[in-house]
Amino acid sequence: MPYVIYGLEDPTNATVCYIGMTDNVQRRFIQHLRLSGYNLAKNAWIANLFAAGFTPAMKTLETVEGTRQEARNREIYWLHHYQEQGPLFNQGKLP
Repeated sequence: MPYVIYGLEDPTNATVCYIGMTDNVQRRFIQHLRLSGYNLAKNAWIANLFAAGFTPAMKTLETVEGTRQEARNREIYWLHHYQEQGPLFNQGKLP
């Protein structure tokens, strides 16, 4: 089963603010838009975008045709890559 490594992008400045991994892009994007989960900082960022009339974009960074662990390794790569460009709203994902 392929995994997708994705970034949530701020439409106001094209900055990637969150990195994730999923095997169902549509379902995962809807979860983000519903402010699901316990990542309060990410949810606040998305809520602030909504309040200003914007919606984050989900950008595919890479598709991994391998194991979940291989996909996780690529997610870590992208976390490091984007963290160098600025802070991310990911919690506890960097080793």
